Amino acid sequence: MFDSTIVQFSSYSGEELSSLSNVVIFVIFSIVYVGSSCTLLKSVKNIVSNYNYKPAPHGLRYLQGIMIGTLISTTAIILAIICQMLLVDRYSIVLLEIQTYICHFIPFAFVSFLIYLLGLWLKSKRSILVMLYIGAFSSYCANLIVTLIYLESYFTIFSSVLPDVSAYPITSYVVNLPGMPLTELLSTIFDILSLLSFLIMWVATAIFLSQYRFRMGKVKYFTLISIPLIYYIFPFQNYLETSSFRYYNPLLFHLV
Repeated sequence: MFDSTIVQFSSYSGEELSSLSNVVIFVIFSIVYVGSSCTLLKSVKNIVSNYNYKPAPHGLRYLQGIMIGTLISTTAIILAIICQMLLVDRYSIVLLEIQTYICHFIPFAFVSFLIYLLGLWLKSKRSILVMLYIGAFSSYCANLIVTLIYLESYFTIFSSVLPDVSAYPITSYVVNLPGMPLTELLSTIFDILSLLSFLIMWVATAIFLSQYRFRMGKVKYFTLISIPLIYYIFPFQNYLETSSFRYYNPLLFHLV
C-alpha cells in the first residue's frame, strides 16, 4: 500500500523522490521481506518438527525445503539488483524476469498441490466447502498464468529495446507505458479471475466460520466478516465509477 501510494503521489502531483530515496525505500522493503519470510519459515519448521498427527501431510518437509531454497534465491537476486542500482544506477531486466518466474511458478506448484490434496479429500468425503475452496484456488492458479503472460509480454518489449532498467521519473513511466490489445484483455481477465477467486474464498470462509455468529452475535459477526469483502471490492469501482471526483481530485481519489 505504501509503495502504491508513492507511485500515485508522484504520478498525480508531479513531485518525485530522488533516485537515492527510492533505492533506500526498496532496500527497506527488501529487509522487511527477508526478515518476515525467515520468521515465518522458522515458525513453520517448529510446527512441522512437533507434528505428531498421523498420517502426516504429504511431502510437507519437502515443500518446506523448496520454500527455503526459493527464499535464498530471491534474496540473492534482490541483493544483486541492489548492488547494480547502487554501483551503476541501473539493473538488468533479466534478473527481474527470473524473479518474476520464480514468484509465479512456485506459488502455482504449491497451490496446485493443495488442489490435488483437496481433490483427494473430496473423493472420500463430499463437502460443499471443499468444492468452494477448490474453485477458489483453481481461479487463483489461472490468475497466476494470466499474470505471467501479461508480464512476459512487457519483458519481451523492453528487453529488445532496453536490456537494463535505468532510473527515470515515475510520471513518465506511468504516462508512456505502451498498452496493447493483448495486455488490456489480460488485465480484464486478471480482474475477473482475481475477484472470482476472492469471492469464492470469502463465501467458503464465511460458511466455515458461521458458528461464531452464535458466540459473538450476528451483528458483530457479519460486520467483521464484511470488512475484507468491502475492502477488496473497493478497487474495482473503476469499472462502475461515473463521478467526476476521480478526474478533478485523482490523488485524493486513489489515496482514499
